[in-house]
Amino acid sequence: MKEYETLFNEYVRELTEAVKEEEERLKRIREINRNKFDTEEELENFIKERFDPICHSGRVIAVFRNYWLECNKLNEANIGYVNPEDFTVDWLSGRHESLYKIVTDMAYYPIGIDKYGNYC
Repeated sequence: MKEYETLFNEYVRELTEAVKEEEERLKRIREINRNKFDTEEELENFIKERFDPICHSGRVIAVFRNYWLECNKLNEANIGYVNPEDFTVDWLSGRHESLYKIVTDMAYYPIGIDKYGNYC
């Protein structure tokens, strides 16, 4: 199970970095547009109307997908078995609650299954 723990730590690091990049991007957008609005509420409404939430960002989705598939590769290598959904979602609960909240806010998990039943 050490392989899964190592992979999970990498996942947390990359997901944290992706979230931070998105938060910084939205912060820059707020600063650029702040003088166009009379109140913070108007500014936040502008942000919500024009920009996706962090859970829908390409960076966050790419990290999520990559680690779901990497977890599945470990499963296929018969190193052990961890459900990829548990790995990418449930393992965040508790110690990484802010990341857990972001991932559980996804409208759906961006993983498909091909005609052979493999994740893609």
